[in-house]
Amino acid sequence: MVAEARRGRGLLATGTFLTTLSFLVSTPGLLAPGNDGAGFILKDLVLLGAALHVAGTSALAARASTSQAAAQGGPCLTGTEPIRSDIK
Repeated sequence: MVAEARRGRGLLATGTFLTTLSFLVSTPGLLAPGNDGAGFILKDLVLLGAALHVAGTSALAARASTSQAAAQGGPCLTGTEPIRSDIK
């Protein structure tokens, strides 16, 4: 469950950094020599890589914990199972 939340946060961050990187193509003169704004926007390339890394490793961790629980015969809770009312 924690890995799925981290994956979601990584995907949200990815969307945020892709949005800010779109300013590179939509803002005229941003990459012109002497413009300090380019460095501010280009740092988002590094942050985009970190966000993709978080999303990817969290997805792998969620998949590994699900398959490990299934291999051990334990509950494999993915959030799609019906709630049983006969358990007390």
